[in-house]
Amino acid sequence: MSINALAADLVMDRTTLGRNILPLQRDGLIAVVKGSTDRRSKELRMTEAGAACLRTAVEGWVGAGAV
Repeated sequence: MSINALAADLVMDRTTLGRNILPLQRDGLIAVVKGSTDRRSKELRMTEAGAACLRTAVEGWVGAGAV
């Protein structure tokens, strides 16, 4: 998903989203790559580490009865 599309879906300013994803990128949970259709755009991709972290979080929420 492009950064602009995600920002629009979240009703958030693109620059604010860009700052908020920096810790996720730094920790290797997401990768920012050139767009697949428009090389000028940037897309966010979840890494294997990010997917593992998400699975662990979902298991915790399910275990707590929150989901």
